[in-house]
Amino acid sequence: KKEQENTAKEELIAEKKASPYVTMFLECDYKEEFGKVGEEDDFVEAELEFGSGIKSIIVPAGFSVATYSKENKGGAKITLGGPSDQKCTTIKSMVVTKV
Repeated sequence: KKEQENTAKEELIAEKKASPYVTMFLECDYKEEFGKVGEEDDFVEAELEFGSGIKSIIVPAGFSVATYSKENKGGAKITLGGPSDQKCTTIKSMVVTKV
């Protein structure tokens, strides 16, 4: 059963990495999708703030995401280039750029 869950999670991550937008999740397990950004044709860059924070993110090819552990681009900065994913982190603000 655990193996099936891991396979399903890996398939979800692969699917989201192939999508045309960055997907954010409220929890570490990629189950509760919080939202997505970047699917508009004219999308170039967006700055986002999350009061309660998000825990996981999947970044497809064609995007770069600078994540911050505090609001207003404060705290630790981690830059993710797609395709990549980051789980079990705390993201309070971020800048998403189409590259």
